[in-house]
Amino acid sequence: MIEIAAERGLTLLTLEWRGLKSYYEFRCESGHNFTRIGTVAMRGTITCLQCEQVRVQDRFRELLSERGLVCHEGTYLGQTARQHFTCRSGHEWTTEARKILDGHGCPRCAKVELAACLLRSDGLECLHEAATERGGRCLADTYIGIAAHYEWECAEGHRWTAVAYRVVDGGWCPLCARIRHGEQQRDPNGLQRLQAAAALRGGQLLSTEYRLTNSKYRFRCGRGHEWTTWGHLVLGGAWCRHCANLAKRRTIEDMQAVAAARGGRCLSTEYHGNRVKLTWQCAHGHVWNSMPNTVINRGAWCPNCFRLRITRDPALRRRYDQEG
Repeated sequence: MIEIAAERGLTLLTLEWRGLKSYYEFRCESGHNFTRIGTVAMRGTITCLQCEQVRVQDRFRELLSERGLVCHEGTYLGQTARQHFTCRSGHEWTTEARKILDGHGCPRCAKVELAACLLRSDGLECLHEAATERGGRCLADTYIGIAAHYEWECAEGHRWTAVAYRVVDGGWCPLCARIRHGEQQRDPNGLQRLQAAAALRGGQLLSTEYRLTNSKYRFRCGRGHEWTTWGHLVLGGAWCRHCANLAKRRTIEDMQAVAAARGGRCLSTEYHGNRVKLTWQCAHGHVWNSMPNTVINRGAWCPNCFRLRITRDPALRRRYDQEG
């Protein structure tokens, strides 16, 4: 965890490992102290929320300046906070602050622009201009209205389909947006850390491309079992579930030992699982069939002996003794 913190520009202040469900204290480069639960820390995505708020505030101010918008509150109050804005044309409106960060602007100006596209005979050219402003292309060659779907391509070559008015209103490539978000959480040495964690357990990482620690990867254990799981679970100590189940699997010798501890015997010669009945014999010679799960986990033993303990009728007692 010390390495994970260092890669994020953080210092781990809690130097004792307490498990994934415990909280650990960190300090960022700006001197802010904060805590995170171990499961989150091991994903490699921990950030200082105070520093993140400063970054978002700066981005918020940049976008306002670029679009000529004025925020009446003077500062960013949070994603879902409804704030008041004024555009270059003097229009005022209220919207959630996250809309500004997502690329949206004045709704009245957007409607004017949309109306212009609807009325213009060169509507297709309007769409091409909107795409060019974002460094991409509109791949359509026919204009069928501002509310229709068109194919677009961004500067990175990603292609997607979107309604025209969403692009004119400021929307753009959804894949680029996801990549930008992912890069904020990307661990530059993530692949090497996953490979090292697998090698430490005598296995290997089969995936060759690193995404995020909370993405899924393919692994192989020393016994050849292959499975897919989240990276942060392996970094946190999890490994091959099949091997873990094998380690828990009981044998016929275990069943014989359980019976002997109760003064009896297990008469079966093979064990086929916790829910497959075996033949047992108690110290009084009674023989019956029962699942290992019932004997081991529920504490049950000879049903005839149990009935003899609770039965006072001589005829019934002879019956249970004879069945033994």
